[in-house]
Amino acid sequence: MESIWQLAKNMEQEGIEFYRKLSEDTAISELAGVFYFLMEQEKVHLSVFTDMERGMMMQSRDRHSAKDTAKQIFPKIAPAFKDIENKLSAIDAYRKAEEVERKSVEYYTSLLPQAENEQQKKALEMIIEEERDHESIMQSIADFAEDPSKWIED
Repeated sequence: MESIWQLAKNMEQEGIEFYRKLSEDTAISELAGVFYFLMEQEKVHLSVFTDMERGMMMQSRDRHSAKDTAKQIFPKIAPAFKDIENKLSAIDAYRKAEEVERKSVEYYTSLLPQAENEQQKKALEMIIEEERDHESIMQSIADFAEDPSKWIED
């Protein structure tokens, strides 16, 4: 049976591949940058889970706000969503990414009681918050793609 950390690592690896594909497939360079940023965040999470599996202590690090990064690009990507065909396929991808992030939050939350020490618990809590940010970003991008005129900075 796989360890809880291996399952978490598998989830992060899937996220890395998913965001890599989105960043490569989008024709909107600013949006590709957001997906690349999210992919890099998933790599950091993978590294944290690898360290936790090895019983290593997590190194302290700054928590980057993915939301701030995403907010900067919304005004720049609005014109790209005028093409309805691109818009519909993109929205499906964004909603899928939102779902992936939601499942990550649920899974990592379920791991909290299994944390072996306070360090692991804090690492999980930090990653849960980052995954919530990612989910919020994907929801905002999908909502924006559906109707750019209704976008409100929050």
